[in-house]
Amino acid sequence: MLFSVVLFHTQESLFRFRVLLEPRGFLRIIEFFLAVLMFATTAGYSSSVVYNITCLNYEFEKKYEFGYPFNFKDYDEVCVPSNATGGMKVNAYPGGKASFFVAIGVLAMLYCIATLIWYVIFEVKFIRFDLIPAADLVLTATFALFFFLASCAWASGVSTVKYWTTFENIKTNFYKNVCNTPGTKCIGVTPASYASLNASILFGFLNFLVWLGNCWFVFKETTWFQARQKKQEPQTQAEPPPNDI
Repeated sequence: MLFSVVLFHTQESLFRFRVLLEPRGFLRIIEFFLAVLMFATTAGYSSSVVYNITCLNYEFEKKYEFGYPFNFKDYDEVCVPSNATGGMKVNAYPGGKASFFVAIGVLAMLYCIATLIWYVIFEVKFIRFDLIPAADLVLTATFALFFFLASCAWASGVSTVKYWTTFENIKTNFYKNVCNTPGTKCIGVTPASYASLNASILFGFLNFLVWLGNCWFVFKETTWFQARQKKQEPQTQAEPPPNDI
C-alpha cells in the first residue's frame, strides 16, 4: 500500500494527470473530440441525387454524385442530338468554405493535443514561464473566433450545396426547357442526404461555444488574473471583523 502511494506521487510529480480533471484540461479533451467530429462530418461527406427524365420514349436515369471538397461536376445533357458534347456547368464553388472549415478543425485538433501534452508533462517543469499561459489564452480566443467565422461561412456553403443538388433546382436550372416539352417526364427518384452536413455546422458552433467558455479557465492561469487576485487580497484583509454584539 505504501509502495502504491509513493509510486502515485512519483508519477504525479512527473505527469500532472490531475489537470485533466480541471475545467481547463477537461474542456480541452471535449474540444479535441468536437474538432474531430467537425472536420470528419465534412471531409468524409459524400452523397448523390438520382432522377429520371423520359423523352422520345426513352428513359434517362441519371445519378449525380458529389462530396468533399465540393468541386461540382457538370450535369449531363439529355434529350439532345447524339453528336452533342459537353455538359452543363454549375456556377458555384463552395469548396473554399469547406476547406477553410476543415482546416480550422484539423488545426484545433492538433492544438488540443499539443496543449494537453504541455499541461500534463511540461507545465510543472516550466511553471515560471509566464508567457506560455498568456499565449495559450490568445490562441484559445483566436480559435474561438475562427470557429465562429468558419461555421458561418460553411453554413452559407451548405446552403449552396443543397441548392445545386436538390432535384427541383436541378430541373429549373438545367432541364427547364426539356422538362417543359410536351410528352417529357422529369421525376426525382432519390434525394441527396444532408444529415452529415447539418451535423458539421452544429459541431462548428459547439466548438465556438466551448472554446469561448474555456477562455475564462485559461485566463485564470495567466499572470493578469493572478495580479488582479493579489490586488484584491489586501482589501479583503482590511475589512473589519463582524460585530457579534
